[in-house]
Amino acid sequence: MTATHKPFFVRTKIVTGIAIFLSLGAIAYMLVKPKSYNVETYKVTTSTFIQIIKEDGMTRSKDRFLVTSPYTGQMDRITLKVGDRVRKGQKVAHVSWDRESDIYAPADGVISKIIRDSAGAINRGESLLEISNPKNLEVAVDLLTKDATQVKEGFDVEIKNWGGPDSLVGKVKRVEPTAFTKVSSLGVEEQRVNVLIDITTPKEKWESLGDYFRVECQIQIYKADNQLLVPLSALFRLKDDWAVFTVEGTKAKLKTIQISRKNQTDAIVEAGLNKGEVVILYPGDSIHDGTLVQVSK
Repeated sequence: MTATHKPFFVRTKIVTGIAIFLSLGAIAYMLVKPKSYNVETYKVTTSTFIQIIKEDGMTRSKDRFLVTSPYTGQMDRITLKVGDRVRKGQKVAHVSWDRESDIYAPADGVISKIIRDSAGAINRGESLLEISNPKNLEVAVDLLTKDATQVKEGFDVEIKNWGGPDSLVGKVKRVEPTAFTKVSSLGVEEQRVNVLIDITTPKEKWESLGDYFRVECQIQIYKADNQLLVPLSALFRLKDDWAVFTVEGTKAKLKTIQISRKNQTDAIVEAGLNKGEVVILYPGDSIHDGTLVQVSK
């Protein structure tokens, strides 16, 4: 018997058909295959939680004396300048009327402000200059009243950006009981309260600081150890709840959670998450419950 062979063009059509079928199948699979998204993640852990209020402050001398004229008369020109050192009992001004009278410095210090230096008529009680001790400083910070209510005497303060290489340490000495109105840079009237801070770092560390110097204060209003923390970048609102996406296997899992305090980076988890769970950071609109995800390396 003689073997029969299919013509070459028939075999070619079969091979071509199979290839087309496989290609269509691959395309169909790619079309229906769920898309997987690369995500950045964080493993939930316990750590120390610190909450601060950050605000600019200004140094000021604790020892400040206002020198006024004790008489109505004619004042000679004051030749002292801001920054000049004076000793207690040193002559700082001269007033004459029906009698000659020198005005003396009430304490050792530095001239921190000249209020009136020109010669001429002067009234009794008129302010002339201010003397302060630049080495006995405190820091004054004016806070919004809603923030000031959270600050108590004895709270720790970190003083930064004052000009030295290291931060200074301080403690809240007093929260003044009366607020005042201040117009913000945006033109909004705000109610603010002065908080006074003692610098507890040894003076030799900040001897270059002077009166009315600007500093940045970080007032620690809460600290708790061994707290379960989640980054703020993982949180989002789900109606009235807070929520996160965790990674379970290869999928995103939507979870509502309860949080209490927040600081600039983290929130304390009260319920809904456990230590060791992995949350997705910066979840976008493409991430939903059940979305396939790949953890970025």
